[in-house]
This record gives sequence, structure tokens and C-alpha cells, in this order.
Amino acid sequence: VKDHTVYVVSGWEIDSETAWVTYVLTSEKLMTNLWHIKESGMPVILCVDTTHRLVAEGHSVFVCGVRDIAQKFHKVAYGVQHSDKAVAPNAHMLRMVAKEYLRVKERMQ
Repeated sequence: VKDHTVYVVSGWEIDSETAWVTYVLTSEKLMTNLWHIKESGMPVILCVDTTHRLVAEGHSVFVCGVRDIAQKFHKVAYGVQHSDKAVAPNAHMLRMVAKEYLRVKERMQ
């Protein structure tokens, strides 16, 4: 897979009344980073970091990736979420990443 086209993963949420937003951006190429780690036989450990208040609206930026045997970080997805204190948006974003991985995996086989 060599498609670097970035897209929004299904399951996004935008509420203009509350200014809550949750979405994940990835590409099929980024998703293959996860697939390569899984196929290598290494345990898949998702590394997640959320940096708070990077934008004027106060939303948090979410970065998700995996590490390889040499401990190098490989990005899988980025996201934006509405609250830096809520656990639910992180959990929702991780479910979105997992669901997208399964979709891309099916296409690769």
C-alpha cells in the first residue's frame, strides 16, 4: 500500500453548539505501520500522546503510533478531541483507529 492520501476515519463527531469535536486523521500508508508490527510477531503496543490546548478553541491533539524492535516510533493516526480531561474521547479515538486498522487489513489481504 502506497496511498498517502489523508482522510477522516468514520465515527467522527462535531457539535457546533457545544464546540465539541472528535476526529481521527490517517492514511492507508500510516495504517500499514501498525500492520507491519503485527505481522512481524512483535506485541502491538499503541503509543498515545495527547497535547492540550494547541489550538485557540482549546481542543487537544492526539497522536497514535507503534514502536518497532529498534524502539523507533511509527505514526498511525492523528486526531483532535474536545476535552483534555475526558477519558471517553481518547477511548473513542482508539476504537476508531482499531476499526480503521481492521478495514485496511482486509484490503491488504
